[in-house]
Amino acid sequence: MEHLVSVIIPCYNAERYLDMSIGSVFEQDYNSIELIIVNDGSTDRSEEIIFSWKKRFEEKGLSLVYVHQENKGLGGAINTGLKYVSGEYITLLDADDQFLQGSIRKRAEYLASHPECSGVRSNGWYVKGERRWLFITEEKEKNISDLFTALSLGQTNNWAGTYMLRTDVFFTVYPDRNIFPSRLGQNLQLLLPVSYKRKVGYIDEPLTEYFIYDNSHSHASDLHERKVVEERNSEGYREIYFKILNMLTTDTNELELYGNMYNSTFYRREMRRMLGYKDVKKAKHYYKLLKTTQYCTISDSIDIYSVTCKPLAIILKVVRKMKNLIKL
Repeated sequence: MEHLVSVIIPCYNAERYLDMSIGSVFEQDYNSIELIIVNDGSTDRSEEIIFSWKKRFEEKGLSLVYVHQENKGLGGAINTGLKYVSGEYITLLDADDQFLQGSIRKRAEYLASHPECSGVRSNGWYVKGERRWLFITEEKEKNISDLFTALSLGQTNNWAGTYMLRTDVFFTVYPDRNIFPSRLGQNLQLLLPVSYKRKVGYIDEPLTEYFIYDNSHSHASDLHERKVVEERNSEGYREIYFKILNMLTTDTNELELYGNMYNSTFYRREMRRMLGYKDVKKAKHYYKLLKTTQYCTISDSIDIYSVTCKPLAIILKVVRKMKNLIKL
């Protein structure tokens, strides 16, 4: 007997991609699917395209639940979708991405045969134009035993489309079926609670495709604006992380431990981002903060000194190489 899988697709002005994403669910070799599409106030042809698929789903014996609402942002769209979930397992799909064949079946079968797991993740493809590359290539990332720690340290991707979660576990954490209605950080809100002190399995096969679209800007004013927006968003992600952490535990040791982990990830990411924007002053600021955590690495020092003190960076590279040779 197949377990019912609920798939939520939040949608906002995605007419260019909906045939691909909805079609990838429709073509799955798994019959017990409940597709929930939340149209978050689209002003394009999204609704028309969704309705064109509804009859095809019904003819195939699949459920397609369509909900239209005023624009509430991604978090609000997910919250609406969660109210309609009736499956034993749940997964999300962005409107501009797609599942590969077997994606739902293989993850559902994994959960059915691994009752000790609260969820399962898989590999996937990044796709940008003609290029494609795997999410996960290193064995240590494939063999992560503590996903909560790995997510806190930024050691693996948090794209929800590669995960499938047990609904009962998820709704134990969110009994009112509401995540924080933020416009960012949804993936962390879905994955962190399910992985906290729980086991999450892994399927070493790409089962989803995540498309990267070129939104690059060339003008200096645009670059400055992007830098400011990215910095604000990054702070928003950190705020969401600590909201989730405080929701999961009141233990002061755990709060300090995981807080340090995520702060190191945040400082490192911001340092590298500022180096990319050639803002050395801010990069040095984040490096200084990173050093206050226990997770500053020799590679972090090489990154900053490659710009601020190249001779020292060269010395550190030699030291790193010697350490790697000793490990062998």
